[in-house]
Amino acid sequence: MSSVLIIVGMHRSGTSLTASLLQSAGVHIGEQLLAANSTNPKGHFENIDFFEFHQSVLRSQSLYPEGWTLQDRIEVEPFYREQAQQIIERNQTSSIWGWKDPRTALFLEFWADLLPDANFVMVYRSPWEVVDSLYRRGDPILQQQPELAIKYWLHYNRKILSFYQQASHRCLLANIQTIIQSQSAWIEAINQKFHIQLTVPEQQYDPTLLHTCQHKSYRINLIHRYFPHAIELYEKLETTAWQERIDQSWQQHRQQHRQQQLSNTGDAIWVFQDWLELANLKRQNQLLQEELQQVKAKLAEANPLQPIEPTDEQRRQNRQD
Repeated sequence: MSSVLIIVGMHRSGTSLTASLLQSAGVHIGEQLLAANSTNPKGHFENIDFFEFHQSVLRSQSLYPEGWTLQDRIEVEPFYREQAQQIIERNQTSSIWGWKDPRTALFLEFWADLLPDANFVMVYRSPWEVVDSLYRRGDPILQQQPELAIKYWLHYNRKILSFYQQASHRCLLANIQTIIQSQSAWIEAINQKFHIQLTVPEQQYDPTLLHTCQHKSYRINLIHRYFPHAIELYEKLETTAWQERIDQSWQQHRQQHRQQQLSNTGDAIWVFQDWLELANLKRQNQLLQEELQQVKAKLAEANPLQPIEPTDEQRRQNRQD
């Protein structure tokens, strides 16, 4: 009998990092994985079988294949149930296997029923960090409705918490920052709860791969003011999750602004639009920097003896001219 670990979390919540750690610890997460790109330079660690399956089901219900939906229940037709069983049979090639795809959060009951012995490794991240990461990624749907980012965070994490409350014996829920800070203890907690034997991965966490939101106090206050339910849900996740967080300073910012009156939804759209535009500018600047480096590399290759940057003598001559 094989053990199944299903990795669950909202988009941009650290699920790729979680999957990479579990892969290094001994979980087989698939032969064909989604390729890396600029937003996930180390890879997505997503099994293409499950990735394409979720997209197909979403399309069958006229929903965005990316998983951008607020629909509570998504119908999975019998045809797809048969297809899912075939995918399982094709992927259960190791004693400990599983997969990662953020869209899995939309189908938790479906997979729990199809795989009654499977367990769920759940990860979440603060709403302000996820919103900032989504804006920096540049998803088209958010360009016109930036407030959807926080609504999607709410939808996904409500489903995760609800499932956890119904089947806590099958779940281990943790904040991505806790996983980073307590990697060995987290692996041991998985071993003990699910009666498996993973090894602590040797790889070291690269802090550049999980961007920390700048002006955190300002972002926390924005979300608390316009979407207080997101802060309340984050608190519930924190009190439910495995191991107490080391850093709880964000709560101090929330307490300082608890008495602020809420503005209407129209104001929220404009405020989050400003946040989005700032992220767009940062992304454009990064792309320009990357293009500049490519041009410099091509110049250096074409003229290996010609320095790209002017020498001190050239700078002096330029000033004299």
